[in-house]
Amino acid sequence: EYWRKRTNSKWDATAQPARSSHPCSPKSKWTRYTYTRQDRFNTITGYYIYTTFETVPEEAHLKTTIYEADNSSDVSGHGDGSFVNGNTGYSGSGYYNMEDSTGDYLEFNITMAEAGMQPISFRYSNGSKKNNGNRPCQLWVNGNMIQAVYDFKYTIKAASWKYSELVDVMLDVGSNTIKLLLTDQDGGPNIDHLRIGK
Repeated sequence: EYWRKRTNSKWDATAQPARSSHPCSPKSKWTRYTYTRQDRFNTITGYYIYTTFETVPEEAHLKTTIYEADNSSDVSGHGDGSFVNGNTGYSGSGYYNMEDSTGDYLEFNITMAEAGMQPISFRYSNGSKKNNGNRPCQLWVNGNMIQAVYDFKYTIKAASWKYSELVDVMLDVGSNTIKLLLTDQDGGPNIDHLRIGK
């Protein structure tokens, strides 16, 4: 009874509720105060936890190519948006801020050494919760609409960047255009760069 009254069953880190090792009935109050060790028991120390990643053999040869939204040699056209650098964390010298109206667009011009399917994605930020936290665009490749609704979901703040969903597209030998077209009146995302490959 002494320990039952004085125990503080709070944890120093977020975890799943502790399991009781006590043989009493599950409805017994005593089960709240007797715990089994969890997997994280030895993780809260003054030492670093090192994580390693293995290379998947099938993907070891894959490469990525970055096309910056603020580089005039990578961008072949854009709408009424602006090239700015107000939010930190971008990869080049800035990013493209889409207007808060429909019709704005950003078009990349890329050159491929050979034709084939390539996974593409965009590094972006979206600090708005409007429209359920999504600022979708249409995705066009070489004049063909690939996706009518290509999502750019909420990233908590405008200075938090992440990649959009990978999409496999067919690219031709030589010059290709990849365009994001804004169709939502609530505005579009901030586009940092286009990534070819994964």
